[in-house]
Amino acid sequence: MFKPLLTAAMAVMAVAIPVQAGGLHDFDASVDVPNVSANKQGDCYSTKDESRVCYMRNTDGSYSLAIYDTDAPDYPIALNINCKTGNYRGYGTASNQQMKVWATSFCRDL
Repeated sequence: MFKPLLTAAMAVMAVAIPVQAGGLHDFDASVDVPNVSANKQGDCYSTKDESRVCYMRNTDGSYSLAIYDTDAPDYPIALNINCKTGNYRGYGTASNQQMKVWATSFCRDL
């Protein structure tokens, strides 16, 4: 059950973390390594209909969400939301209207 949610979380992280050029055999000490912090603000919770949401606050103040929606359990949703501006971007099979509902509800409940 959590595999789709984990997949969505990884998709969100792939968008949120900058990509650096390089490979295994071309290590260069001058290339700055991203600073990964163990004290990220985030959590997981369940909604009234037993949908599950995991989120993490990004360094720019936006939020990355991985959503397991019980209305569409086979397809997790990945969202990046800026609650200050109301902008959001999503990935998944949910409609734009469904993603807007998730984004609006998440920001309202912060």
